[in-house]
Amino acid sequence: MLSYRGVKDLRAAENNPYNAYTDLFGLSNADPAALEILRKRRMSVNDLVREQMSTLLARKDLSKADRDRLDLHFTSIRDMEIGIVCGMSDDEVGNIQAMSQNATNDDYFETVCKLQMDILTLAIACGVVRAATLQFGSGNAGVQFTIDGVKQKSFHKISHRIDSDGADGPPIPNADILHHEIDRIHARLFKYLLEKLDAVKLAQGSLLDAGVAVWLNDLGEKYHSYSNVPFILAGSCKGALKTGQYLDFGQVTNNRLFNTIGTAVGCKNENGGPLDNFGDPELTPGTLSELLV
Repeated sequence: MLSYRGVKDLRAAENNPYNAYTDLFGLSNADPAALEILRKRRMSVNDLVREQMSTLLARKDLSKADRDRLDLHFTSIRDMEIGIVCGMSDDEVGNIQAMSQNATNDDYFETVCKLQMDILTLAIACGVVRAATLQFGSGNAGVQFTIDGVKQKSFHKISHRIDSDGADGPPIPNADILHHEIDRIHARLFKYLLEKLDAVKLAQGSLLDAGVAVWLNDLGEKYHSYSNVPFILAGSCKGALKTGQYLDFGQVTNNRLFNTIGTAVGCKNENGGPLDNFGDPELTPGTLSELLV
């Protein structure tokens, strides 16, 4: 619903985090022999001295401080190796693969979303992609969330406040409160993404500082309306965006916000100037100067 290759060319979503990982990191078409070679390459230097490490750690005269220093040493080596390989460890990949069977199971919704965010962060950090879109749920938001231990009606029905995907149906008790609780779940997931991005430290700032993460709903006020659509932007694109402000732009079309983000990350128009003409050519072009430094 949210990602397009070109004009009216919708890009289908990948629900399974394991498929997303193998596709992004070029493993989806690898034959088993190649994957085994890759697995061996990912073995740690620590594995080559595993026997000596065990012997050393078995010594009775080692203090707790000595053991802590050795553990820090071995862990630091492995962390550095994973950074160089720019991929996930075998255990992490195994966890993602194990979740494949529950990729579309609502009971694992938050877990799957977090795995997708882990992969998204890694792909951005490794330069595999420069931008990514993650959609929570299907176009009609059919996810059934569990709130206070009770599996609720679908989010779509709760958003309509009735037990129906149409215009008529019996009311859902406390639907407004349930809707609020689901919004809180989405907010926690967005917070998780921001923390993952911020944890990737660069020469200056973090991965979050280097770009921008945007949280939005594709609908605004009332039923299926595109008015008053809220956007939350986190990250400054290396200082190009002003942060810490609340802005109401009134009847401004989304293309100008996208132009602003594109300009902040260095995108240009065909004349080499700041991006100002993204989207439908019939829309008013330009950027939102209040967002730019």
